[in-house]
Amino acid sequence: MDLIHDINWKSLIIGSAISTIIFIIASNGHQALYAATSIGLIYVGYKSESIKKGAILGAVASLPLVYLGINGAFDSITNNGLGANNTQIIMSILLLLVGSLIGGIGGLGYKNNMKTLKEKERKGKIGKNKKKKKNKK
Repeated sequence: MDLIHDINWKSLIIGSAISTIIFIIASNGHQALYAATSIGLIYVGYKSESIKKGAILGAVASLPLVYLGINGAFDSITNNGLGANNTQIIMSILLLLVGSLIGGIGGLGYKNNMKTLKEKERKGKIGKNKKKKKNKK
């Protein structure tokens, strides 16, 4: 994978920013928005055009979420008695895994969309160039 040419940097930055902004809003009292953080990661995976690249870039795009999680965005979760360091490590690993999974799902969505478009194009060409027979009596 050529790092400069194969990665859609614009979608990586925009998707990561969308996820981070929604995450910040959710951590400030709107807990229902935590699920919406995946929108940016799905966008990153979709624009990566393959499942493998989507998974890798989804994990990379979730790095700002890991940073926010380490710096206390999950105060209610990290104050549970396991110890701050253990909980932060577990939370970081889980955020990277979930980011990778969601990015891969975005890549799968792109792959399925392209397959559907090719099938639709193939079905559209089936009857195009046939000669019509005229019934002569």
